[in-house]
Amino acid sequence: MPELFLAMDAKIEWAQMTNPFGGGKAKPKEGKPSPSAVADKLRQALTGRQTA
Repeated sequence: MPELFLAMDAKIEWAQMTNPFGGGKAKPKEGKPSPSAVADKLRQALTGRQTA
C-alpha cells in the first residue's frame, strides 16, 4: 500500500508541474477539491488512519 500512495502522490505532482495551461501550485477553485485533498481522503479511507 505505501508504494501505491507514493505513486498516486507522484502522479498528482507530475500532472501539476506539466500542466500546459498554467496553474502549477495555484489555489484550487471554490467548490472543487484539490487533487492532493482527494488523495489524502482516499489514503485515510483505505488505511483507516487519520493524518497527523
